[in-house]
Parts: sequence; C-alpha cells; structure tokens
Amino acid sequence: MGGNQFNQQQNHEQKPFQNFLGNNFLNDPTAQLGLQLGQKAFESGAEMVNQNLNRWLNPANVKKYFDVSNSFVFKKIGLVLFPFRHKSWARIERRNDQNGKIDYSSPRDDINSPDLYIPVMSCVTYIILFAITMTADGNFNPEILGGTALKVLSLLIGEVLLMKLICYLMSISADVAFLDLIAYSGYKFIGVIVVSILKKTTSKFLTYLVYAYVSIALGFFLLRSLKYFVLTDQSLSANTQRKNKIHFLFFIALMEIVISWFLIV
Repeated sequence: MGGNQFNQQQNHEQKPFQNFLGNNFLNDPTAQLGLQLGQKAFESGAEMVNQNLNRWLNPANVKKYFDVSNSFVFKKIGLVLFPFRHKSWARIERRNDQNGKIDYSSPRDDINSPDLYIPVMSCVTYIILFAITMTADGNFNPEILGGTALKVLSLLIGEVLLMKLICYLMSISADVAFLDLIAYSGYKFIGVIVVSILKKTTSKFLTYLVYAYVSIALGFFLLRSLKYFVLTDQSLSANTQRKNKIHFLFFIALMEIVISWFLIV
C-alpha cells in the first residue's frame, strides 16, 4: 500500500517534467538528431583541443627546441648581444622526413632558429642571481626563490598570451608557433643578467649605459627575428595593413625592453 502511494507520488512529480519535454522526447527524431549533433560537436571540440595541445606540447616538437650544441649557444648569445652585423636572418628550411612537409632546421643547424635551452637557462640563472643579491643585502628568505620563479613564469605566459591576442586581432595569418614566442620572450634575460651583475659591481652611469645598449640590441634582434612570420605574409597588399604589422613589431620590442627594466630594478 505504502509502495503504491510512493510510486503514484513519484509519477505525479515527474509528470510536469515529462509534459515539458514531451512524452516521447527520447523517441522524437528531432531530439535524436539534436543529441547526435551535440555529440559530434563535443567530439570535434575535443579533437581540436588535443591537436592544439599536441602542437604546442608535443614532446617531439619540444625536443627540437633543445637540440643545441655548445657552438650554437655561444653564437646565439653573441647574436642577441651583438646583432647589428648579422646579415641573413632567414631561417633554413628543410623537408620533414616523416610527413614530407617543409619545416625549419633545428637550432643546432641554424643560428636563426629559436631555442628553449638558452631562455630556460637564462631564467634559472636570473632567479639564482636575484637570490644571491638578496643574500648579500642580508634580506634572503627561502621563499624568494619560489616568488621570483612565479613572477618570471607569469611574465612569460602573460607576454606570450598578449602576443597571440594581438596576432589574432590583427589577423596575422601566418602560423605563429607558441614555443617560438616563448623562446623570443626568454632571450631578454641574457641582457638582464649582464646588467644585474654590473648593477652590483660598477657605477650607476655604466649600468645605465650598458642597459641602454642591451635594450637597443634586444629590440633590433626581435625586430629582425620576428619579421619572418609577420611581414612575409603574401596577403599584405594594403599599405595600412603592413604599417599595422610593423607597429606590432615595434610594440613587441618595446614591451620586452620595458619588462627588462622592471626585472633589473
């Protein structure tokens, strides 16, 4: 008796919901088509996310950015600090043996290729140098390492996301690799380290003079390096569009210089 009353009450509560959807909602061809379309849209979105993650964080792609040699490291650091006499900035193209598509050579074989070894080591060196400086001033705290690392990581991610957003807003159709932008953002730490060392060992005048030089060198290096995927777009038919993309290059260079200043002070 009590069970029948409970079932009747449950059916009575479910009835408004069934009336809202329709008694034969699940058997309705339109409803089934909607469910199928929703499932396909979800699968397509998941596939797109996986493809982007594989493109950005694919171990094979990441490994290529660390394919460096000792000579490349020294030459690349010299190129970042003294870029004015460098002649050719075009990257070397090669055919991928796996898919047959045109790809770029690894950093080991191309001085113009961006790498992640130097940016990573430069970031780590900057964090350690900052901790040593705080120790010399008598203000060392173990939390400084973590706080500095978090600040550096947040800066890099913020810079790259801003670059990607500007590329999207300005309709830069070239495929700008996420890891390439991280690499170019990390090269500024080379000059930051040099100026940070001079800041503690020499006069302010010499420190500011060196900072001015490394800033100009960094800006020149970024302008010439980033030019290959911004201004080589074949769709640049309008002068206004070309000017906007040149302004984008100068904005990126200026942003890196300003961030370098805040990392030094």
